[in-house]
Amino acid sequence: MRYLLAFYSEDTSQWRCLDTARLPIKPRSADDLPDALRRATDITLRWLVTRHEFGPFVPVAPPSPTPQILVYALEAASSAFTNDADYLGAWLEMFMQSHSPVGAIMLHDPHHADQRSIDMLRCSANDPLQSADPACRKTMDLIREQGAAVPEPEQTEQRLEAAEGTADGQNISRSRFLLDS
Repeated sequence: MRYLLAFYSEDTSQWRCLDTARLPIKPRSADDLPDALRRATDITLRWLVTRHEFGPFVPVAPPSPTPQILVYALEAASSAFTNDADYLGAWLEMFMQSHSPVGAIMLHDPHHADQRSIDMLRCSANDPLQSADPACRKTMDLIREQGAAVPEPEQTEQRLEAAEGTADGQNISRSRFLLDS
């Protein structure tokens, strides 16, 4: 079963949504959602913007002053929402007006998080680079490209030596050009 999770972020003052098709572990039922979110810390931190401890799934979404994630059922054949950069606020608000949530996941204050969640975050921090992650590969490619564009130190030293060895006016101005480039 697929779900659309909706959360109002006080930090960004906007509704944010997450399609459970993006989670690495697919929940079999709505009751499995909190555990699936706990196991996808990178995705949930990007989505929620801040760290929260997930409470249990509650079948009826009661109005609550405490933060909660509203859970909406999605058809399995519907297209997945995959781009984090797209702002879906207006679409999400229309979706929420025309659909009823099947329940909610209560959020707890992150300052009262249990040791298991903290251990999972520490584990993620100990292994920050995932070579299979497309974002990591893109970053490494950019670093390699920029590294190839910078001249090697020995080339710069050769240019300086050539510039120092000249005495006439034309070569001095040429050497200043080489030093500036």
